[in-house]
Amino acid sequence: MFISLWFGLRPLEVDNLKKDNKGINWKITTQNKIKVLHVLQTKIEGNFENEEDAWKKIPALFEEQLEALELIKKGKFKRPLCKTIQRYFTEKHNTYAGRKGFERIMKDNNISMEFTSRYLGHSNINTTFKIYADTSKADIPNGF
Repeated sequence: MFISLWFGLRPLEVDNLKKDNKGINWKITTQNKIKVLHVLQTKIEGNFENEEDAWKKIPALFEEQLEALELIKKGKFKRPLCKTIQRYFTEKHNTYAGRKGFERIMKDNNISMEFTSRYLGHSNINTTFKIYADTSKADIPNGF
């Protein structure tokens, strides 16, 4: 869940971050001294004019993202089960809860919706607005 939350990844994208998939489904580069996680967008694979567009590029802007990159490099993670997420949050939450949290983190840190949309891998910003525009109705567990 930590990786999904800090990079806004879909559950299948988290699964594809296994060490043996490095270079095939993911890679880490450095651009302007910032680490960038590149993830192949399997949900919409094959729908791109050029291969480079199939990669979602998410910069590690926060300390937690750097920590998540280390987990990815070491392969020390697994996708959480839906029932585990629901045990710690509510029955309304599922394996996509990390994507919603990621959008909120970006918004709270004044990252534009345009960049957030790109990081989430949406084909256009309208998709992001449709799904995430009204965050005031988000269920937040007590104690947060």
